Amino acid sequence: MTQRPILIVDDDFAVREVVQQVLALEGFVVIEAATGRAGMHAWEQHDPQLVILDIVMPGLSGLQVLTQLRQKSDTPVIMLTRKSSEDDRVQAFELGADDYLSKPFSSRELMMRVKAVLRRVHGPLPTTSPTAVQAGDLRLELDARHATIGERLVVLSRLECQILAELARTPARILSHAQLLTAVWGPEYADEAQLLRCAIYRLRQKLEPDPAQPTYLRAARDAGYWLATSQELDA
Repeated sequence: MTQRPILIVDDDFAVREVVQQVLALEGFVVIEAATGRAGMHAWEQHDPQLVILDIVMPGLSGLQVLTQLRQKSDTPVIMLTRKSSEDDRVQAFELGADDYLSKPFSSRELMMRVKAVLRRVHGPLPTTSPTAVQAGDLRLELDARHATIGERLVVLSRLECQILAELARTPARILSHAQLLTAVWGPEYADEAQLLRCAIYRLRQKLEPDPAQPTYLRAARDAGYWLATSQELDA
């Protein structure tokens, strides 16, 4: 089977060249685009397994490209940019980015993050997790990657299913930020609490009747999250 490429979208030729060289040494096929619009066209033409996407570009920005991608697919995306403030990261993660790498970056860090994202995307869901979970009128079908709330169907991304699968293994038990990050993203992400908070935010937008007052995905302040059981919801 032909390997699906990795797409790098950046208006800086030197950055594209470095990324291409680093990934090629690891055996990856790389395609390049210098603008957001060219990046979208390349994504449609080549169906890449991963997109590495700059934020600040003339014309269509990286965040606009990410928004368009998330309307069409859950292709994993690593944001690559000179912006490094927490607000920038939060905005990228809330729009659905899988990871964030600030310039300048080392070859080692780039490869670590690429491999971690691909491992998470292609790895199996936890084998001890139930394939279906019921909590009140919410039913999660993890194998099918969707949920139903009453008669409403909610399509879930693979990442969202992985988070829910971990929580479903021990319903009503709090899993710490580090436990969830390690289980879903990998041990190298154990301290990236903001990444988890943004993923939970997106999940609540999909699942909760009132995301500001979550019913199903509960939080213990500064401790972690748990998935409410039907018994809790009926109490």
